[in-house]
Amino acid sequence: MKNLLLCVSLFFIMNIALPQVRKYSMEKEDCFPKQKTKNFSIGDTLYTTAFDDVWADKIKDSSFSPLLDALSTELINKPGISIIINCLQYLDKQRFEEYENLNKKSNDYYKISWKESTLKRSIFVAKYLKNQGVQNCIVVHGFGYKPYPQGVMQENRCNTPSPIEIILVQSTDENCIILSSITPLVLRNIFFETGKNEILPNSYLELDRLVNYLLLNPTVKIEISGHTDNVGNNNANIELSSKRAESIAKYLKSKFVTNFITTKGYGSAKPLASNGTEEGKAINRRVEVKIIE
Repeated sequence: MKNLLLCVSLFFIMNIALPQVRKYSMEKEDCFPKQKTKNFSIGDTLYTTAFDDVWADKIKDSSFSPLLDALSTELINKPGISIIINCLQYLDKQRFEEYENLNKKSNDYYKISWKESTLKRSIFVAKYLKNQGVQNCIVVHGFGYKPYPQGVMQENRCNTPSPIEIILVQSTDENCIILSSITPLVLRNIFFETGKNEILPNSYLELDRLVNYLLLNPTVKIEISGHTDNVGNNNANIELSSKRAESIAKYLKSKFVTNFITTKGYGSAKPLASNGTEEGKAINRRVEVKIIE
């Protein structure tokens, strides 16, 4: 009887259990494409593997650190490359539907929370690179949660439901901004309705560049100032420019920016050009940002 049980156990281990273990291991290894370990270049895409838990913003899998170290070493000598860091959270179908139902009752609380959580993970990776001496432009994104792609099993995820994607792209002046305490940065592509302080959607790209800078430099204190041309009542212009600066600050806060922000409306008191021409007036209608001590 003992021999029979032993034979049955061995059959189960060799023909059922071990093949399943090998299959699961292969699935985990194939979850992400094979990583590059050197000679990084524009167009490359890299991936992290795991975080401590669904809300954590610290990398759990130490195997990714050598990859980041190798990337850092090469990027120090490649200033023409910018880095885009993306993160999202995969959920199984049942959990995804549960959160969607909860969002309907809570003003999208969980959707916002997941966006903040995934954004923090991207920031963590960005700060790791910065601490290694990388000065390249880094852009971070947190995309919140979404269901697993159709046909992908939950366990087939390289030990993580929350992958980080790092994309290397050509650097351009549009990728990142740099703020100064000496010269204010003029945000040229900020648009409002005439005579109002509502931000128009075609302003978001410019504002998100500022958001990115502040997320990666959370201790920086800034002043946002609004400016107008000299058309209309001076007091009304001061009030309008002040409200527009406040609208910019509100937008930044909605994107999880935690920096100290002060706002100021100068009206037409600080023109950059003559108000005698339409071109000059257009230049003077602006929003500026500068670092304050």
